[in-house]
Parts: sequence; C-alpha cells; structure tokens
Amino acid sequence: MAVFSTGDELVGPSGKLARGKLRDANGAGLAAAVREAGGEVIPGGILPDAMSSVAAGLRRAVRAGADLIVTSAGVNQGAYDFVRLVVEQEGELEFWKVDGSLSLGRSCDGA
Repeated sequence: MAVFSTGDELVGPSGKLARGKLRDANGAGLAAAVREAGGEVIPGGILPDAMSSVAAGLRRAVRAGADLIVTSAGVNQGAYDFVRLVVEQEGELEFWKVDGSLSLGRSCDGA
C-alpha cells in the first residue's frame, strides 16, 4: 500500500517549519496504521500541489506494485486538489463522496 500526503504547505519530519508550513502528521500516522495492521507500506512522501507531480507519484506507486494507494488531501474541489483529476484522467473514478473527503479509483493498467 502506497501512502502519500499532498500539499505545498507540508514539510516532512525533519523539515524546517516556517511561516505557513505544517508538519505532515497524516502520512506518518497512516503508514503506522497500515504497518500495525500487518500491511507493507510503500512510502510516497509529500506530493507538491502540481498535477504533474501528483500524476508522477501515483504512477510511481503503481509501478512499485501498490495494491492500494492512500492519499491524505488533494481529492476535494479546491484549485490545487489534483488527486481526483489525475485518477479520472489516468484510470477510473469508482466512488467520490459528495463532500470530496473520500474517493476510490482504479488504474487503467489493471493495478
């Protein structure tokens, strides 16, 4: 299972917090939950708020053999929420909760 966080405002555990930046707690928390449940984590890191970066990250996860990709943020309808758009362009969007907080998609290459 690949785990990604998205957002230009995020910094990793060792990154410097500056004005307007947030520590990425969701990525670490999701990865820990997967490991505790017995899953194997493919760390995806933080994807910048750019469609090309999100697409490259999701493709990388598929190539790495991820059975499931979990992203924290990026599926709503904001100007920088590209996860849903990338899934729609490169695969199939199976489900999207109306308020945008949950979506499920499938890769076109069967992954």
